[in-house]
Amino acid sequence: MVRGILGTLILALGLWLFREVSVYEGVVSTRMNVDVWSLFRTEPAFALRFAGAVFIAVGGAFLIGSKWLGLISLGLGTVCFLILTGSMIALGADISLWKEEALLSAGLVVLSLLSLTLKT
Repeated sequence: MVRGILGTLILALGLWLFREVSVYEGVVSTRMNVDVWSLFRTEPAFALRFAGAVFIAVGGAFLIGSKWLGLISLGLGTVCFLILTGSMIALGADISLWKEEALLSAGLVVLSLLSLTLKT
């Protein structure tokens, strides 16, 4: 029961993140007249956000039914956002650029650990 609620919450978070990535892709592609595949090649931050959002959404869906598949996918999504945040900090980006990712990464770590410790 609790794992189902947590999985639904994580699924909603993943879908929201995917929506945010899609809106960003739409704005960039209309302004710069590029397609999605060139965004993957030229902007590694976009690729990490996209992959992380997909892994988190899939992990939330799997967490409802299968604990281990959900944990693996959720863990991969969490690692994507941790790498994104760490690389932005290491490259000296302004705090306004990585503050949201840092808070999101911390929340994802908490959700991942919480879903790992659930017995049901």
